[in-house]
Amino acid sequence: MLDTHLENVIQSVTDDDWDMVEAETGAAYSAILQHQTARHFDDHNYALSTKYANELRHHFPESSSGHYWEGRIWEEKLYFSRAVLAYQKAIQLDPADSRSQEKLLIASKKSCRKVDFVSLLPAEILLHIFGLVPDARFKCMRVSRPWQSIIFALPQMWAYLNASFMKDFFFSPDGTRVDDIERSFRSFLGPCLKYFQMTTDIDLSIPLFWITKSKSTRIIEIVIFDRKKPNERFPGEPAPRKLHEILPYFATSLTHLTITSISYPTHSYMLFLLSLLPKLQSLQHKEHGPLVPEKRFFSPVPPQISDLRLLAWPLVSEGDAQQIGEYFAAYCPKLRDIAVTMSDMHILDASSFLDIVLQKCRNLRCFSTGPYRLVRDSETHEHDKSGLEFALIYNCVPFLDGTIASVLEHHQQTLEELYYTGKRRRRRVTPFDGFERVRSPISFLHLRTLSIDTFRAASGHTTDPLAHILRKCPVLQNVHLSSTRIGRDIATALAEVPQVTMLTLYDCAYTCNYILSQLLEALKYKDTLKGLTLEVSRTKYLLTQEALLVLVASIGSLRYLRLIRFDFTILNRSIVFMEEFIYIARNSGLAQNLVMLRFLPRLPDSPTDTAHDDMHELLESALGHALKNEMGSVEIEKMTHNFGDGFINKIYNSEPRDHRDGLIY
Repeated sequence: MLDTHLENVIQSVTDDDWDMVEAETGAAYSAILQHQTARHFDDHNYALSTKYANELRHHFPESSSGHYWEGRIWEEKLYFSRAVLAYQKAIQLDPADSRSQEKLLIASKKSCRKVDFVSLLPAEILLHIFGLVPDARFKCMRVSRPWQSIIFALPQMWAYLNASFMKDFFFSPDGTRVDDIERSFRSFLGPCLKYFQMTTDIDLSIPLFWITKSKSTRIIEIVIFDRKKPNERFPGEPAPRKLHEILPYFATSLTHLTITSISYPTHSYMLFLLSLLPKLQSLQHKEHGPLVPEKRFFSPVPPQISDLRLLAWPLVSEGDAQQIGEYFAAYCPKLRDIAVTMSDMHILDASSFLDIVLQKCRNLRCFSTGPYRLVRDSETHEHDKSGLEFALIYNCVPFLDGTIASVLEHHQQTLEELYYTGKRRRRRVTPFDGFERVRSPISFLHLRTLSIDTFRAASGHTTDPLAHILRKCPVLQNVHLSSTRIGRDIATALAEVPQVTMLTLYDCAYTCNYILSQLLEALKYKDTLKGLTLEVSRTKYLLTQEALLVLVASIGSLRYLRLIRFDFTILNRSIVFMEEFIYIARNSGLAQNLVMLRFLPRLPDSPTDTAHDDMHELLESALGHALKNEMGSVEIEKMTHNFGDGFINKIYNSEPRDHRDGLIY
């Protein structure tokens, strides 16, 4: 049988039929393992299976280049060969293992039931074999057939598990019982399980209770998508379990807990979790769908010192903000990142919470508040200095006058990233007086990123406060302005930022026709500027888009250029204009330095008209490398972060994207 598989593999390689190569290789690998296990200590079988394995190695290419299947099969072969060698060595170490003999005897009796011999190998051999396989292999949704059969036959070795508990499944027409579901679920729970994710519209306490009846005692991360409405019950639903009896099972191992639900969680729920799970380092709650108030009662639990480092939780008006702040200060000494929503709080509650947290949580580095939270895991950014390094301020949160100003004053020596988003009232941007109320001139000595969204200075100021901030940031690199009114003072300050590297101007209003053109004219002398994102639809009354393109083409230092809501028809109006644009881009150095050029939305395909084709060819001949360049994931992630895409999420008309160090939602 093995000879047939080998012949098919060799013939498929010759015919370049890589789909068949994968199928026959999987069958050959499975046959080798069955030879290894069917006669555990048979010398002849040992030599024969080794011969077959060596033949498989011989007929495979020795590199991962070329066809897609070639690289994939070579990778699978490499892992499998190592596993076979480890298995052979393990057999030689203990040739008189009676337990293995008994298992093989059982396997032979059950062979008619198609029992997988691999699952009956001794546990120490399995651990040795699976130790050779990278963790990433167990995260893949698609794996080759031999590994798929092995992995599904060995749930006791799983480190990752994603399960779904939906009421439609519990009460299906085939008469599935709750006991059967529990038994099936628990069969997948092994001692190696570390990461568990579940989606449920039954009470979340039920699956968690089933886990406590297993041997999965090393779970370090749980992600829950809770779709159940509060106090909703359906006929035949299992009775909910008491969480204060379940959670202690995870108390010594669980470090990360994320819950997504359709209800507003109470602050008592948060304190309840922190008290029962003292090893938690990250606790996050996300809201999804039509939100309803959480009415479940959580019995008070004596508080204890927590290892919490990152918290993302909505604080609603039912809670005592001062009490919550005091709790963090007393029982969460390692807390570094707080992301909360406080829009429903009373003005005194919000201000007192902010004061207590910033004054008494000595290790706090990141504070964020808003309708969505920008969460940064600052654990990788250890510094000896104390004070905020990251702040996101949402103006809809009701703070006392001067509260934000005092925060900016107190932490001006440590802040590295500052984000602010304002609010609109009757389609007008409400002025933000946080910058105006500072009692002394602010100088952000270490600020590298400044993001302003929906901002308008209060009237009656001779100097724009935002312009003053821009002039007092000596190391500022990334500037993101969205829905901001830009006057001559701000434009001049932008051009004077000494180390500006990435600049985003999205949906901004300009007070005079010449301001944008003067700003772009000044930027062409900024050798530090590497990235520009410009939303051009609101510039049509200021200058033509042809003139705008010419000004942008003169900024020769750019590596990344994105033009949003660009009128593509101007590319087809005049071949003379296109030649002028390309001439300026080449003379300024833009054509040589640019590695990414993006039109959002995407540049349309070339029309069939020959004249239009000529202009597209001109554009591609000069900048085609930047139009079609597919950058690596690391460079894209760094670029989008520096452009502020996660904060100014309107650029893609989508939800905020992943932040460099954490989550945005």
